[in-house]
This record gives sequence, structure tokens and C-alpha cells, in this order.
Amino acid sequence: MKRLLVFVGIALLLCSPVWGVEDTIRTIGWNVESQNADPDSIAARMAEMDGVEIWGLCEIDNSWVSTILEKVEAGGTDFDTIMGTTGRNTWLLLIIYNTEKYELISSSELPIYQNGYPRWPLVGHFRVSNTGNEFLYMVNHLYRDSADKRWAQSDSLNAWGRDQVLPVIAVGDYNYDWDVDEGDSLHDSGYDRLTKDGVFAWVKPDSPAATYYSSDLDSCCVLDFIFISWHLRLGKSGSEIRVFQNDFADSAFMSSHRPIWGEICIYGECPVGPEDGNPGLPLTFSLLQNHPNPFNSLTTISYSIPIRTHVSITIYDTMGRRINTIVDEVKMSGHHTAEWSGGDEQGNPAASGIYFYKIRAGEFEKTIKMVLMK
Repeated sequence: MKRLLVFVGIALLLCSPVWGVEDTIRTIGWNVESQNADPDSIAARMAEMDGVEIWGLCEIDNSWVSTILEKVEAGGTDFDTIMGTTGRNTWLLLIIYNTEKYELISSSELPIYQNGYPRWPLVGHFRVSNTGNEFLYMVNHLYRDSADKRWAQSDSLNAWGRDQVLPVIAVGDYNYDWDVDEGDSLHDSGYDRLTKDGVFAWVKPDSPAATYYSSDLDSCCVLDFIFISWHLRLGKSGSEIRVFQNDFADSAFMSSHRPIWGEICIYGECPVGPEDGNPGLPLTFSLLQNHPNPFNSLTTISYSIPIRTHVSITIYDTMGRRINTIVDEVKMSGHHTAEWSGGDEQGNPAASGIYFYKIRAGEFEKTIKMVLMK
């Protein structure tokens, strides 16, 4: 009996995900514009880009699949496909994946928005063959001609992302028109809706470049992105906009979009991506001193949480009496802020003096003093 238990324990260990082992997912997202391009030219360009393990393609014609597979398998690696079914005939979504590294567990399309001719997000649930680590890979192509519909799609994706247990890699043409020079302040608000509360984060290239050319946009903007979900850290992943000679030429053979390369770390401390810049998700809980302090009418409190959890921030006076609760809800992992305007729960102004604000987030608690001066 003892030997049997040992055998069962070893078998369970071997079949379980190796959660501490790093996996780097090498992917490209690309809108290939099948209605305006040539399948042989697109397939040849894909064959030039070595090392890609998963492709997420937009605007694909079903008749192109065999031509593309022939080219990407020419190096001796076997690939398989997941084809979307929604959208117009030549505007379908496609996932191409390395079957030697990844096992497909399931696939689905998310009917998150049904007005017009939407392309429902195409999702593959994969397991890494040698580690057992699992993740979701998603391809999106959001509305171009309707901001309201694009924003509704972004809201729905954000809500879906909040509930996922597995990490998500989401590539595609999001039509967020992120200005290359002034994108922090000049971009479509769908971007803010998708990334709200840190649910998704853009794996931003070190050197952003326009990903699409048209006479209307004049090569100003990023339309194509790689996002990762709140489970993953930005600092351990990287991306690059692949720029080719004459890739924005007015040609009937090539897409007007540029492919986006990404190396995405899941689960482990992967040695890829920038080590500075955007710190991504926090590693620990923290509560910072409010700013300004002392303050007159409004102050901001910053805090960070490394996991999704319920957060409360409560204001107390020096006698320990509760004045106001300014946060009381479940928050995603990330960096957050809250504001206090110096009033109680009924909206009455508090008197000048010393106050304390206390955070409770999971098992984390911390209290900091502040001064209200009127």
C-alpha cells in the first residue's frame, strides 16, 4: 500500500503544472488584410520571421490557410490552426500554433458584442507540453467605423478579463489610434476602457512606430497591440513592431499593417523584456503618504496590491471615530489611487485637524496620518 501511495504521488507530480518554471511565449499578431493582399506574399513574409510559436492573424481568408501553413512549416516544425467563424468572409480571425510545444485544450469564440458584423474574440486554451503551464491566447479585431461599438467591445473584454483564472495574451487590431509621438494623451478611449483597473496592460515596444498606413492616418498611429492580463508582469515581457523595407508601399501584394512580435513570460522569472521603465504589476502591498499633505479641499491616496482582493480605505479622527470610507470594493492587482475631499459619509465638511487613513487589503493593514487645514 505504501508503494502504491508513493507511485500515485509521483504520477500526480509529473502530471501537474510546473508553476515555478518559466515559459516564454513567442508570438506575432498581424492584420494581413486578405481582401487587399496576396497570400503567397504574406506567407513568404511570415516564413522570414523565425522563432514564432503562435500567430494571431486578423482579416484572413479561409482559402489562405493551406498556403500559409506550407510556408511556416517549411522549417520542419508542425503547426495547426484555429479558425474563427464570425465577421465577413475575408475578415476572419486565425490562430496558428506550434503543436510540438503547445497542446490545445479547447477553443472558443466570445459572443461579447452582437450588433452589426463583429468578429467575436477567438480564444485558444493551451498547455505548454514540457511544463504543463496553461494560458489563454486571444485574437481581437475591434470595430473601426464605430467608436461606440469599439468602446462596448473594450468594456466587455475588460469585464471578461477580470474573471479569468489563467493568464491571457491578447493580440490583434484594436483600432485605438495611439499616436506615436503623443500617445499618452492622444489615443482612442477604448484603450482606457480595456486597461481599466489594470485588467490588461499593453506590452509597449521600446520604440513605438506606426503599425498601419493610410492616407487618413498618415502613418501616425499604433492600431495593433499585444496586451497581457493582470496575472503577468510587464517588466518580464517585451514586444517589437516589425518594420520592413517599403512595407508601407501602396502595393496590392502586402498588408498595410505591420506585424507585432512579442516575447511573453508566464509564471516564471523569464529573462526577456525591459528591466526598467513601466514596472508592471506590484510585487507587494503598499500604502503611500497622501498628496498634498497638509491639504485644504482634496487629497490623493496612492496604494498598490499584487493580487485581486477586497480593499477598504477608511478615514478616522484622533478619537478613533470613523469619518468616511472612500474605498470599499474588490480591486484588481495594480497601482491605484483614491481621493478624499475632507467630508464625512453624509457629505458634511470635516473640521481642520489630524486624521488617519487605514487600508485593509486581504491580510495587509496599514495606517498613515494626514492633516486637514482650512
